[in-house]
Amino acid sequence: MSYLHHIRRCNTHDLSGFRPFLVDGAPVGWVRHGTAAKLTRFPAIFRLENGAVCIHPDRTDPEDRSAAVGRALAELADGGEMEPLREELYPVKTSWHGPELFRLDRSAAPLFGLRAWGVHATGYVRDADGGYRMWIGRRAPDKRVSPDKLDSTIGGGQPAGLAFRDNLYKEAEEENAMPRPLAQKARSVGAVTYCMENEAGLKPDTLVLFDIELPEDFTPRSTDGEHTGFELMPVDEVLRIIRETEDFKFNVPLVVLDFCVRHGLLTPDDTPDYESIVQGLRSPFPVP
Repeated sequence: MSYLHHIRRCNTHDLSGFRPFLVDGAPVGWVRHGTAAKLTRFPAIFRLENGAVCIHPDRTDPEDRSAAVGRALAELADGGEMEPLREELYPVKTSWHGPELFRLDRSAAPLFGLRAWGVHATGYVRDADGGYRMWIGRRAPDKRVSPDKLDSTIGGGQPAGLAFRDNLYKEAEEENAMPRPLAQKARSVGAVTYCMENEAGLKPDTLVLFDIELPEDFTPRSTDGEHTGFELMPVDEVLRIIRETEDFKFNVPLVVLDFCVRHGLLTPDDTPDYESIVQGLRSPFPVP
């Protein structure tokens, strides 16, 4: 196994099984052919035209679209034809500062191959000798995604109507019992992107990244049950686990690798595939 293994895993997909998803005639996502067939049961909401799935052209208002799509998703979820709804709305847009076309339940974002965003923060401690240690979480065994896997210090999907930094503060309080003044020390440091096919559909995701240097006397403590605990690991051990195992949640190795590149813990002189790693952390999204 290698660092590149995790990047390739997050960028494995076959678009021959999908067709474009259009809103107002513009592509915003991808729908599996089998899912498209299910959506034909809702002709007042979706249309199949020229090999694409379209929101009905009469539905031009974002709130109307949200309500209509929500009704269809509820029926599909109730019938066991998609994942249960998570009661958290994601924005449908092609860029974060672009117009919001409508909102839909978080669980349905891969169903339509929509761009989705999240926040991840790496909490770390600097040692007196210049070394780094990272706070690594252990996901609860009842998590729907990646149960019992290792995780970022802070991480969460980006809901509609919330700024990235405000979402970071929310997740820090819920996942780590981190006081707001400490969370406010987090620095925005960029993003990683990937496009991954999974059982639900397609995930063209952007993880907005933060670094936060933490004091020795702070220990993260899960207050929402998402993690069973946190461990402060030497970065060399974190990298060993990534190189040799699949113990981390599927996208977290990308977050760790980006941190290590930015902090000079992985360098072009001592890291095989360094150039491919750097390029792979910001993989382009497929365009219809």
